[in-house]
Formats: sequence, C-alpha cells, structure tokens
Amino acid sequence: MKRGAFAKYMGKEFKAGNRLGEITLFSKNLADIEKYGFEKCEAFDMYGFGRVVCEKNVPLSEVEEYYVIGLKAIYEGYKGGIGRPDKDNNVVIGFGCDDITPDEARRLEMQVDYGGYRKEVPMDELEIFEEREDYDIPKLVAMYKKAK
Repeated sequence: MKRGAFAKYMGKEFKAGNRLGEITLFSKNLADIEKYGFEKCEAFDMYGFGRVVCEKNVPLSEVEEYYVIGLKAIYEGYKGGIGRPDKDNNVVIGFGCDDITPDEARRLEMQVDYGGYRKEVPMDELEIFEEREDYDIPKLVAMYKKAK
C-alpha cells in the first residue's frame, strides 16, 4: 500500500513533496529524465515508495492533481490512523478524542497520547485501507501567493 503525497504531472502519478507552492516530484525510473525533464539525483530509499533515482521541481500550478494518501484501519469498529509496521508486524493505531470515548479507550486498553488514544496492535487484527485526500490546486496556489 502506498502512503504520502502524490501529484499527477503530464498524465503520470509521481511521489511528491510540497514546499511553499513548489512541488518536488520523485521518480524510480531513469527514463523520466528524458520523457519528463527530471534530473538524476543521488539515489535514496523513500518509505512507502521505493528507490528514488531522479527528481524534478515544478510550480504547483503545473500539476494536474495533488493528493495525500494515508493508511487507516478499523480496530474494534473504530477508524484510526496507523503508523509503520515494526519488525514483528505490529502497528500503532491512533484515535482522536472525537473518534472514541474515554470509556471505550479504557476498555480497549489504549494509552492516552497527545489529545487522543493509541495502541500497538498486530496488523492481522486490523482492516487496513488507503484514504485519499485531494487538494484544490487553484486554492493552494492562491494561498501560497498570499503568503509571499
């Protein structure tokens, strides 16, 4: 499953990073240097994506879509966000105070954590899924122009 920020550029999806209205696109494919104008970079591994070998900076206004995919899970009937699995295939699932009552959190033996609750759970006890949040590019562009 994938997670993090992504952008569609010239019809293709790329892993992305957003910094004040500029998008850095990341690719695992050296062919994107010629096809999309990427530049070769020192290769590095990016969690949830793989080995990045080239990148390109573009204005936010040049991408067709910008979105973030988060991993969510259902635990005991409650939806929460999950972190990376550890070596034993356990994940920490977190819930906001609005997501679960204090009594339910105690019943499920959760820990209080920064305005919410969390618990380490084996992945096989969870129903895991991706949740996509799309951003309105014209609104983001306007917001960054205002901030400058």
